[in-house]
Amino acid sequence: MRIERTLIQVGYDIQWSEPKTRRGHRTISLDPETVEALRAHRRRQSEERLAWGKPYRNDDVVFARENGAPIHPERSTRMLKRHARDTGLPDLHPHPLRDTAAAIQTVSGVDIGTGSDRFGHADPGCTLRRYRQPVTEAEKRAAIVMARLMNQA
Repeated sequence: MRIERTLIQVGYDIQWSEPKTRRGHRTISLDPETVEALRAHRRRQSEERLAWGKPYRNDDVVFARENGAPIHPERSTRMLKRHARDTGLPDLHPHPLRDTAAAIQTVSGVDIGTGSDRFGHADPGCTLRRYRQPVTEAEKRAAIVMARLMNQA
């Protein structure tokens, strides 16, 4: 997946922008199941584009309204909150989900440079500073693993 531009909100209006940093322009590897789901989604979008004809807006976004226009960030946040409520989850907001994904990736053993690249952080230090607590917990677990290994020797 290529990250080439971002959709930002200015007041209530939305506009296209460049990623915040040079490293914000990036390519992210996806697993085969996600790639297939995105391909199926793209096929459905193509059907919508044909059905709408000329009025269809082709902004080439993954998640769009039926007419191809980008989904307003506030609308997507409301949709997320509604789905969370309907499924009994706590109140959710998109940015903490990104933080959670980065923290899970960090404590799961993905090296900090790769994680930093995937999230478009300016440098790995930014990732470490932001997710220090999960990294600290992973470091504690690593110490326990190393102690066990040393005691077996």
